[in-house]
Amino acid sequence: MKRKVALFVALTMTAATLISCGDNNTKQEPEVQSSQVETEENEQEVIDSQPQTAPTYATTSVAYEDGSQYFTGSAQCIQITDSEHPDLAKAVDKKFSEIVKGFNKTANEFVKEADEANDSNSLNEDIENDEDMVFNYGYYIYAEVTRADSQIFSVKLTQEIYTGGAHGSHVVDGYVFDSKTGELLSLEQMGVDSNVVRDFVLDTIESSDDSAKEMLFDEYKESIDTDFENPEDSLGIWLDNRGVVVAFQEYDIAPYAAGLVQFTVPYSQLSVFNKEYIPTEDSYYSFELSNLGLVERVDLDGDGQLEDMSLVCTYIPDNNGFSTYTLNVNDISSEIISGEKPDGYSYATAYFVHRKDGNFIMTSMSGEADIYLTKLYKYDAGKLRKVGSEKLGVKNVTEEYVELAGSSEEMYDDGTATKFEYDNTGFTEKEK
Repeated sequence: MKRKVALFVALTMTAATLISCGDNNTKQEPEVQSSQVETEENEQEVIDSQPQTAPTYATTSVAYEDGSQYFTGSAQCIQITDSEHPDLAKAVDKKFSEIVKGFNKTANEFVKEADEANDSNSLNEDIENDEDMVFNYGYYIYAEVTRADSQIFSVKLTQEIYTGGAHGSHVVDGYVFDSKTGELLSLEQMGVDSNVVRDFVLDTIESSDDSAKEMLFDEYKESIDTDFENPEDSLGIWLDNRGVVVAFQEYDIAPYAAGLVQFTVPYSQLSVFNKEYIPTEDSYYSFELSNLGLVERVDLDGDGQLEDMSLVCTYIPDNNGFSTYTLNVNDISSEIISGEKPDGYSYATAYFVHRKDGNFIMTSMSGEADIYLTKLYKYDAGKLRKVGSEKLGVKNVTEEYVELAGSSEEMYDDGTATKFEYDNTGFTEKEK
């Protein structure tokens, strides 16, 4: 498959006061500098004074108001809400101030472009009343906290841009802060060897099913090598409870339909990673398996060895759109949808969940006429055991519960899905 070229909007990031997007009001007193040589006792006092708790935070969203009827947009921001992390709060506010100012500048440009495009249309009598020829622009920024503990506060930032055409475009970025000091950390400061990360990504692709590799552009290896020459400029990079996440931009190594292709390198695979930033607890994490069929690597047995996991779609020609979906977990293969006997199901997704009570996998099948089926599996001692199912589809997965929906309307509307707790006995609907 030949590589395509995509144009992305570059944000101009300059420091500014964060307006309407949640400034933290904690005042910082000027630090008094001392020429006295610090003693070991003074150093211990500084360490003890640093926060040892996880920061709390809130997500706010501000709509762009100075626009036109042809443009809509909004930006999400993260704000630290506790008083125990003043340095982190100041750093996060500063970063989102820069992001909002860049957003406003780009939005102003889009408003001008949208107005000019539609004014030009209004002069053409042939398309003056054609609603399909109205050029509507959109620009949104979404912020997601991927890790928040006493060591690290990490954020994934996604820009969604629409300026006409069949679909919009996306740009992904990531920020990693030291929770105690508020310092915005580089790969070098975290002890991340970018060559190790690159090799892990390439090896993961090589270990994937041929059908997954065929979805990538022919020159994906060369593109990956180029991206890792300056990874912090080319890739989205952030941390979660599982490891270091690297995300490739749209059209970088795969077509648009592949979405934002990303890989997680477990902390155990990073020999020189700063131990100060490795989670101190066996923390919860979950993720959706790649829709390309690329493998995910997880230590399922807790023995320090990584096992491969994937959901592979095998296309069957002239089969009315039905394909076979197979869940692969280490040496276990389980057919989720049979392309020969699909029972109306045409699409499947799978989710992995790691909690303190074990490892779970959810497979969610869907088809036309709003038919859904979600199965819950528990992985123990090299075996995959089905423990429950519901004739609903997965909308959202959290540590405490999963949201399951029974229609496409529920899938996309807020607050309409049913919450189920899950464990090694199956699904249990939560009391409303």
